[in-house]
Amino acid sequence: MSRGARRRAARLPAAGLAAMLSGLAAGLTAGGCQGRTMHIDAADHEPPSPAAAADDLARMQRDPRPLLRPVLVFSGWGDPGVVSLRTASRVRTVSIDTPVEARQFLTAWTMEDCLVAARAAAEDLVAAADPPAAGGPLEIDIIGKSMGGLIARELAREQAAAERPIVRVVRIFSIASPHRGARMATLPTVDPKVLDMRPGSDFLQRLDAEIAAGRAPEIIAYTRTGDWMVGEENTAPAGGRVRVVPRPPLEFGHLQAGGDPRILADILRRLRGEPPLLPEPRLPRPGWPGPGVARPAAQDSFDGVAGFGCIRRIVSSCRRIIMRICRSCASETGELRKSTVIAGSHCGSPTGW
Repeated sequence: MSRGARRRAARLPAAGLAAMLSGLAAGLTAGGCQGRTMHIDAADHEPPSPAAAADDLARMQRDPRPLLRPVLVFSGWGDPGVVSLRTASRVRTVSIDTPVEARQFLTAWTMEDCLVAARAAAEDLVAAADPPAAGGPLEIDIIGKSMGGLIARELAREQAAAERPIVRVVRIFSIASPHRGARMATLPTVDPKVLDMRPGSDFLQRLDAEIAAGRAPEIIAYTRTGDWMVGEENTAPAGGRVRVVPRPPLEFGHLQAGGDPRILADILRRLRGEPPLLPEPRLPRPGWPGPGVARPAAQDSFDGVAGFGCIRRIVSSCRRIIMRICRSCASETGELRKSTVIAGSHCGSPTGW
C-alpha cells in the first residue's frame, strides 16, 4: 500500500465521524428532536430572551432577599438529584434566611414511595423553618421538574386531607410536568411510576379531582417547545394554563427545561414576591391549544409513537451516512487492490503479497 493510500484510508474514520456529528446537529437544529411544536400567537406569549433572563438572575444574586415561604424542590423521573440540587442551589443564591430542601426519587419504585420521600423532605423543611405563629401547618412552595410536579400535587393532596398536616402547599411551580400524562409513558413498561403517568391513569384522575373540588393549590406551569418526552400539550393542568418558552437551538425541550434561565428567573421572582418575568397566558387550556390560539403547520410532525418519529429520522440519517462511508471505503479498497495487483505483476507475483 502506498503512503498516499494509507493517508486516505486513515482519514476515512475521522471524516465519517465528522459527517455523523454534523448530521446529528443538523437534525437537532432543524427540529429532528423538536417533536410537535406548539405555536402560540406572539401577542399571547412574548417571553424575554435567555440572555435577558440570565441578566435578571444575576441581578437577584446581587440582591438576595427573604422568600415569601420555605421551598421544596423535587426532581423528575430517573434524575439522581442533579436537577433538584442545582435548582435548590439557585434558589439559595437569591434568598436569605429561608429554608430550601431538595429531594430526588431515583430509588423510589412507586408513586407511594415517592410520596414517603416527599413527606420526609417536608418534615426536614419544617424542622429547619421557624414554627408558624398560629401553630398550624407550615405554608410552603414547591418547585417540581417533570414527575416532581406530580409528586408535589400528591403531597398537597395528602396534607390537605390529613387530620394533622405538617405543611400546607400554597403554590406549585411545575416545569414540563406531565399533568395530562406523558407521551413516552405510552410505551411498554413495567415501571409503576411510568404507568401512573399515562394519560387517563387513576393517579392523574385522582389529582385532577382535587382541582375540580377546589382543594388543589395554585399550579404555575411552565414548558418549552420541542418537548417530545411529555408533550407541551400535556404540561397544563386540567382547566389550567401553561407558560411556554421556545426551545433554544441544539437543546432538548424536556431534559434541559429545568435549567432554562427564563423559567428560573420567573419562578425566583415569584418566590421573592416580585412581579413575574413571563407574561401570563391569556387563555385557559382545557384542551390544547384551545380556541382562538393560532397554530400554523408544525415544524415537525410526530408520525410515530411517543416522539420516536424524530429518533427514527436521526437513525435513518446516520444509517445513510454510514452506508455512504462504507461505499467510499469499498471504492478506496478496490482502487488499492487494483494498484497492488498491478504493482505485484511487476514483481512477478499475481497478488503482490
